[in-house]
Amino acid sequence: MLQHHQTPAPTLLHSQPQTRLDLANAWMRAFNNWNLPLMLSYMTEGQDFNYSYLPASIGMASKSRRDFTSYGTFMKNIIPDLQVEILNVHDSSSATGPVVAHVIGRATSTRTGAPFYQEYMMLIYIRPERNGALKIHKVDEFVDSRFVHEYFTAEKKYGRRALAATTPACAKL
Repeated sequence: MLQHHQTPAPTLLHSQPQTRLDLANAWMRAFNNWNLPLMLSYMTEGQDFNYSYLPASIGMASKSRRDFTSYGTFMKNIIPDLQVEILNVHDSSSATGPVVAHVIGRATSTRTGAPFYQEYMMLIYIRPERNGALKIHKVDEFVDSRFVHEYFTAEKKYGRRALAATTPACAKL
């Protein structure tokens, strides 16, 4: 049986969430303006952390915790004003099953000025760590593959043009 959960208003103080739904909501709110230290505090430090982007046809490799941190830093430079709207969150009511979230991300590219608007579905896997704290250990993010292709193709083209303009050896890129 799926449970529906309304997103509570963010709090100013950071405390470790006590339920799977609270943790999933807190972690997704940390995406606002890319609050990486807060995001990382909700994620396992175990070597098995895995963040996957789906469908596989978009060609994005899964990310370890370290890779996710690097990618988040990169994305914070491109869309620092990211705001996440949590449409709904459901708990699968299984200790090993995912929390399922439907979210929208909005931002503006600092490089191209292009609007970033993407709808996502996330499967967020949570487990208790040795100290008893709940932590996220796996995420499967289903993206709008058409948007991802168009948006990041434009970002790459802009990056190549900017590099070519400042570096003569790169003019043929």
